[in-house]
Amino acid sequence: MFGHWFVIASQKSVSIYTETKKRNRLELLRKFENPFPEEASAIPFAKEICSYLESEYQSKNFYSLTIAAEPHFCGKIREVIGPVIQKLVLSWIKKDLEKIPIDRLPLHLPLDLPAPKIPENPRRY
Repeated sequence: MFGHWFVIASQKSVSIYTETKKRNRLELLRKFENPFPEEASAIPFAKEICSYLESEYQSKNFYSLTIAAEPHFCGKIREVIGPVIQKLVLSWIKKDLEKIPIDRLPLHLPLDLPAPKIPENPRRY
């Protein structure tokens, strides 16, 4: 599953997708729900997502990201994202795509991004 991931985020929930072998189709990999979607929980929730991404990157499960998040939560993610994961983000989209059905999401995402140079040893930070 070593590829490009799409992170669709809001303060309420985060869904992580990958493109399937059938072009322009996405597969849901993981969904996170914020049990307390208030302003005070935004930073801890963003940290949880970033921690998960760091762990999955160390496991070599992806090599690049697109992050689409409602503008306010996008800022929270940018505050807490680590430098290694930050470098893997090929595209930031400040838009709330959470309610878009999975079959319509590809219309809102850059699916033809250039492949980044894959590090020889992504486990080393």
